[in-house]
Amino acid sequence: MIQLVEDTSRESSYAMMKAKGYLDLLIPRGGGWFDQCSG
Repeated sequence: MIQLVEDTSRESSYAMMKAKGYLDLLIPRGGGWFDQCSG
C-alpha cells in the first residue's frame, strides 16, 4: 500500500520516523537542502 501524507510538519515527520514497526519506508519530499546534498 502506498499512502501520501498531507501533514508535512516537522512534528509529524519526526513522529513517523519514530513509528518503528508501522512504516516500511518513508520517502522525503525534498527541498532546497535536499537539492544541495544530492549534488
